Amino acid sequence: LILPLRRIQEYVYQLQELLRLTPRSHPHYHSVVAAVGKMKGVCLAVDQARSRCQAIEGVYQVQQTFSGPCPNLVRPHRSFLCDCDVMQMSVGRGDTQQGSMRHAFLFNDALVLTSPDNRRQVMHILPLLHAKADLGEPGAVTPGGPDSGQSGEDAEATLSAGGERDRRS
Repeated sequence: LILPLRRIQEYVYQLQELLRLTPRSHPHYHSVVAAVGKMKGVCLAVDQARSRCQAIEGVYQVQQTFSGPCPNLVRPHRSFLCDCDVMQMSVGRGDTQQGSMRHAFLFNDALVLTSPDNRRQVMHILPLLHAKADLGEPGAVTPGGPDSGQSGEDAEATLSAGGERDRRS
């Protein structure tokens, strides 16, 4: 898809050069202006489609790493953002907390928790209907404050299915 996109971009450049050399008084001047605009629109649409295909391919490649039963995660709107090891916490009776190591895959609309080993068996798929994922900048100071000494890459972040985000120091 790269070569056709370059060819379309070359057509845009050629039309722009034609427009530059065409006098405003020429009867076809406005047609050339319209052609440049339409070709720029085609170029943009092809580039967006290429980007979307790459995002879908990324989701597909991530899904291929999972083992066991897993629903098809490939959706036209879905994009893979990142993955990391996390601790899944649960509260038992008497407010005792228990944790299980998981590997998390964050998509723009879902969080997939898998087993922490290389089998990557899917444990949970949490839709993120109203969540906003802010991964922050590596090395940035977390909301714990500038004196917390914790960088953005060292912070623990949790997302609830309801979309709330909680960062812990």
